[in-house]
Amino acid sequence: MFKISVVMNTVLKKIPFFCLLCTFCFGAFLFDLKNTVRYAILVSSIASAFLTLNRNNFSNTIKDYWCFILPWLPWFLGISVVIVIHGGRNAYFDTFLLLTAIFFGLKNIKIDRKWVLTAICLTCLSLSVAVVYTVTENGLSRDIYDINRNILMPCFTLLLVCCLAALLFESDRYSVFFKLFMLLTCFVGLSVIVLTEVRTTLLALFALIPVVLFYQKRHRFKCLLVLFIICLTMLFLFWLTGRLQQGVSNLIAYQAGDSGSSLGIRLELWKLSFQAFLTKPLVGWGFWPFDQILASGFSFPVEWYEPSHSHNDFFFILVCSGLLGTIAWILSIYLLIKNSLRDPIRMALLFACLAMGLTERLWFENHKFFLLMPTIWILLYLSQPTYSVQKNGKDPSLREIP
Repeated sequence: MFKISVVMNTVLKKIPFFCLLCTFCFGAFLFDLKNTVRYAILVSSIASAFLTLNRNNFSNTIKDYWCFILPWLPWFLGISVVIVIHGGRNAYFDTFLLLTAIFFGLKNIKIDRKWVLTAICLTCLSLSVAVVYTVTENGLSRDIYDINRNILMPCFTLLLVCCLAALLFESDRYSVFFKLFMLLTCFVGLSVIVLTEVRTTLLALFALIPVVLFYQKRHRFKCLLVLFIICLTMLFLFWLTGRLQQGVSNLIAYQAGDSGSSLGIRLELWKLSFQAFLTKPLVGWGFWPFDQILASGFSFPVEWYEPSHSHNDFFFILVCSGLLGTIAWILSIYLLIKNSLRDPIRMALLFACLAMGLTERLWFENHKFFLLMPTIWILLYLSQPTYSVQKNGKDPSLREIP
């Protein structure tokens, strides 16, 4: 009877971890339209936190949690103040709650990074099959499985970046078979990016270059060469699809006064966002502000297009939350980068997010990202090779590599 209770207790403690892995393996974070996955993770994480709670070590647990959550706090607090001023539903609080619940649920469970990377690779492969199938059956359209491909593919690319970063920075830790598995995932994932023709995803690949320059000392030239080959090959393939030429044509047309193209609309949205920010620079206009902006006297030159967001994280946070939210977000980015100094995969993830945020929204009003980012971040944080619970309350991710 005692052995059964021990087994049951062990299984219950690990439910959140396997729940998260299954979530990744089926890409449920992208298709969680009714928050089913979110609630399942929250409930299982809270249950695991109670089961693994060590009252004698509770103060150290709080210190470790503080080290983990501190980089996220400025962003959450800044956005919360803006929402209090302008109103609206605080979806960011849900992300904060998710981060907290998962941390306490998984903190005392030993998580092998290889398991995390395996789940990420399986997710990329399963999503790749799904995307190829729907594009083959229905052709390439705006939506893939009722999800805007400009939302779906950046999230997909974040997972792919984790696989590619693992090969660039941690390949010595894994077997030949596992490296081949990750190589296959990267090849299939890059092929799917070409198939969907989402140019924003290319920015994530180029964002890996400064990460390699900073982290890779021993094989820097080799890794840079591989990365340049990948980037140039992707540019060539996008040129074959005509998407690069389309971007150049859009720019030429915009200079000639025609703003009714993909690039032209983005440039006009950035101009409108900045002009609106200048009128309310402190706390902005609130989230989803464009109806209010246009009603207040601003105009948008493309009459057939109805603006909804800025297609740029930086301009969107400026117009929505002003200097208050922008400074809070930049501070969080700085702290997250500092928190990731000993983990090149998390650093690559951050740089990819920031790069793709130049032409799309990720950090703001993207509910797919709100579920994906905290989940993958906490799994990488707790599985990083240098992670260890520190009794002095210092950030575990900054412990020297032995």
